[in-house]
Amino acid sequence: MSQLPLTGTKILDLADTREGSPCARILAGWGGERLVLPSSLKPDHAEGRRILLMLVQEADVLVTQGDVDLAMLHEYNPMLIVCRILASESPWEAASGILIALLQRDRTGMGQLVTLEPGEGPVFTGFSAVSPPEADPDDTLIRLGYAPETIAALRRDGIL
Repeated sequence: MSQLPLTGTKILDLADTREGSPCARILAGWGGERLVLPSSLKPDHAEGRRILLMLVQEADVLVTQGDVDLAMLHEYNPMLIVCRILASESPWEAASGILIALLQRDRTGMGQLVTLEPGEGPVFTGFSAVSPPEADPDDTLIRLGYAPETIAALRRDGIL
C-alpha cells in the first residue's frame, strides 16, 4: 500500500466558510490530516483561543484568510508553516507554496509565513532562528482569557 505525499502532516484550517479552505482541502487530498476549529469556538474568545493553541502545538501547517498573532504561534510551535490566503487567490498556488515551505522547514528546522501576494505568487518569510524570549506565564494566561484575579487564585491554591 503506497502512502500519499503528505501522510502524517496535520493541516489546521481556519477558513471562515463551512467547507473550509480550498487549499487545505487540496493538501488533505494529498494525504494531510485536516483539522478544523469547530464553528462554535471563536479564536478571539478564551476557550476558542485555548483550543486553537492546543491544535497549533500539534499542527504542521495553519491555513488562514485573516490576520494571526505570529509571535504567539511561533512561541507555541516554532516549526509551524502559516499560510495567509486571500479568498481570490489560487488554492493550487497556495498549496504549492506550502509544499515549498515544508521542504524548507525540513532543511532548516524552522517554520515560515507564506503570504500570497496578488500577481506575485507566494512570498516566504522565515521565522527567526533565535529562540523566542521567555514568556511571562501571567501574560500567556491573560492571552488565553484568564482574569488576573483567577491567576492570583490559582497561585494561592498552589496550582501555579
